[in-house]
Amino acid sequence: MLFICTGGFNKTNYFMRITILVFLFSYFNASAQKTILYLNGKEKKIESYTMNNERLVFVPIEALDKKKSVDMYKVFSVKDSLTDKEIIIYNPDTSEGDLTREEMRMFIDGEQYAVKNYKDKTHKVAAAAIGIGSGIFTFYGLIIPATYAVIGGRFSPAVPMNLPNPPQTINEEMFKYGYQYKARAKKTKDNLIFGGIGFAVGFSAFAVILHNVK
Repeated sequence: MLFICTGGFNKTNYFMRITILVFLFSYFNASAQKTILYLNGKEKKIESYTMNNERLVFVPIEALDKKKSVDMYKVFSVKDSLTDKEIIIYNPDTSEGDLTREEMRMFIDGEQYAVKNYKDKTHKVAAAAIGIGSGIFTFYGLIIPATYAVIGGRFSPAVPMNLPNPPQTINEEMFKYGYQYKARAKKTKDNLIFGGIGFAVGFSAFAVILHNVK
């Protein structure tokens, strides 16, 4: 049967329909995404997943033609953004001292809060200054900023209570532990980075001065 379109081909309407279809496809595809929540507070967008023995096998959003896997003991849950349903993967052994699921969730909330809100700059300045000063001892001075990073990272910063829209669990002990754990790790990493940069600057400056003196 021959179909004849008496109205002719409307290019504007055609491309408009294609655009709408692409938009709807992208929207529903994005809505169908799932999110892995790790015990360290990080999240990962995925397309799909399966559980194979002790590993979680998933297809990441950024590489739909590849499969990756992670040990399930590193994962807290997988959440479906379309249905808002959350599958809890974390299976604690409380007889071994593991945190309960409720405690671990609060701990993770604290970790995520620290990543977003812990922004103290004083330790970075101090680490850089110590690194610059230790440059005078040449390579032997590397131990000084490294030691400062370790010692400085042992002090737990307080949870900020004056920020807008604080989480409901901010006063819970496990939330505070999670916040302080992540903040200490972040501070130690910053101290190592800025201490190393400071040492490189101090060592280079000392080498130039020594060369000019000779």
